[in-house]
Amino acid sequence: PVHFNCRSTTIPIVDYKALGLRPPEEVLDTRGTRRSEGGGVSAETDYGKWLLSKPKEYQREVFNNSEQRAAYFRKLSREYGPQQALSRMVREDGSEVTLKQLQERYGNTRP
Repeated sequence: PVHFNCRSTTIPIVDYKALGLRPPEEVLDTRGTRRSEGGGVSAETDYGKWLLSKPKEYQREVFNNSEQRAAYFRKLSREYGPQQALSRMVREDGSEVTLKQLQERYGNTRP
């Protein structure tokens, strides 16, 4: 900015190669996919859908190695959809709903 209430701005010019980094155009995928651990994922895919597509072992790891939590995720995904399943397993403050609360709300599930 040049003066008070100036509408101009500054734009950094970064020499990525001199810094030993790959430029954003090489890292970002502009074809409507996002990079992921297992390759490109459609930009339309949310985390719940992506997690549901992973093997049960991976889901268990995501849920702190709890097969019961992973089983509730799969059960709730069938009933409400994967993203809603995640929402029902987490409180508004970001803490996890307990297994006892999940059982009271949604019944038993086998691991």
